[in-house]
Amino acid sequence: MKQRLLAVLIVVILLAVPGTLMVTHGNLFPAEEEPYRVTAVIDDVDIDDSFTVQLVMGMQQAQYLAEKEGRIVEQTIISYNNPLWREYFEKSNAKSNLVISLSTKMADVFLEAARANPDKSYVSVDLSYDVEELPPNLENIIFRSNEPSCVAGYVAGTLTETGKIGFLAGMDIPSVNSFYYGFCAGADLAAADRDKDIEVIRKTADTFSEANLGYYLTKQMYQEGCDICFMVAGTTGAGGMKAAEEMKKYVIGVDSDQAYLAPGFVLFSVIKDVKSAVRDGVLEHIESGGLVQGGTVSIGYAEGGVGIVSYLRPVITAELEERADILESLIQLGFVPVPDDEESYHKFDAEEMKKFIYNLPDRNPKWSLTFNQPK
Repeated sequence: MKQRLLAVLIVVILLAVPGTLMVTHGNLFPAEEEPYRVTAVIDDVDIDDSFTVQLVMGMQQAQYLAEKEGRIVEQTIISYNNPLWREYFEKSNAKSNLVISLSTKMADVFLEAARANPDKSYVSVDLSYDVEELPPNLENIIFRSNEPSCVAGYVAGTLTETGKIGFLAGMDIPSVNSFYYGFCAGADLAAADRDKDIEVIRKTADTFSEANLGYYLTKQMYQEGCDICFMVAGTTGAGGMKAAEEMKKYVIGVDSDQAYLAPGFVLFSVIKDVKSAVRDGVLEHIESGGLVQGGTVSIGYAEGGVGIVSYLRPVITAELEERADILESLIQLGFVPVPDDEESYHKFDAEEMKKFIYNLPDRNPKWSLTFNQPK
C-alpha cells in the first residue's frame, strides 16, 4: 500500500514541477524516426540487362551506406508490368519520398506523377525530356554516352577489315541515338586516319527485351559484311552477343562489362556508371531530406561516369589502346566535340578534326600518337 502511494506521489510531482522530463519532452516515449522511403519502378529485371541491374545495385548500396550512418531506409523495387506501381504515382496515395525510374515505357506518366506530387522527389535516369518541361521536383540524370561511343567507333573503325561495322539499337530514342552518332563520328575519324571508307550499318529492334530478335538482327549485320557490331539494346543486345559467339565475330558490349556474354569475342564494353550515379544521388537525397533540385544532371568523361573497359588482347594492341586513351583525353578536354544527334553529326567534319588533332602536338607531344600524318 505504501509503495502504491509513493508511486502516485512521484507522478504528481513530475506533472506539477516545471522543467521535468514530461513537461520538457511532452512524452515519455518519443516517436520513432520516420523511414525515408525510396521506390524504383523498372522494367522486368533480366540478368543481361545491365542498365537496370546497375540501378538496383545503386539503390541497394545507398540503403546500406545510409543505414550504416543510422538512417532508416525502406526500399521498394517494383516492375512496370505490376499494376501496383500506380500506387506510387497517384497524388492521393504517393507512398515514397523518392521515386526513381529508367523505364522508357513510362516516361510520360513519370512526368505527370512529378507534377501531381510536388511534395515528393522524382529522379529519372536517361529518359528523354526537354529542359523546359521538367518540374522543379524532377531530376533527370543523363549520360553523355556519345563520348565513349566515339572512342568505340574509332577503335572499331581502325580494326575493321571489311570496312563495315554494325550498330544494334534497342529503340529509336535520343538516349540510344546518342550512342549511335558518337559511334559514327568515331568511325569517321578512323576512316580519315586510314584514308578508307567505313560504313556503319544500323538495325533497330524497337524493343529492349527480345533476345531472339537481337540474335536475328545481329546475324543479319554479320551476313551483310560487318565484322564488328555494337550492341545498344539491353536484353535484345544479349541475343546479338549470342550471334557473335556463334558466328565467331567481334562484338562491343554496353552499360557494364559484358565480356562474359561472348567470351573471346567481346572487344570491349562501353560503360555508363549508373550504379554510382544512383547510389550517390539517393544518398544525397536521404541526407538532405528535402526535395531534389530538379533540372538535368549530365555525366560524361569529365565527371568520370562513362568509359571503356576490358580491351580484348591481343586483338587490341597496347598501342591502339593508348591511342584510344588519348582520344578519350581530347574529348574530356573539349578538343573533340562529339555529336549526339543527327543535326550535330552532319556538322562533324572528320577530315578537319583530323588536321586539328594532328596539330595539337605543339601543346602536348603525346597527342601525335593519335593520328597519322594528314594528307
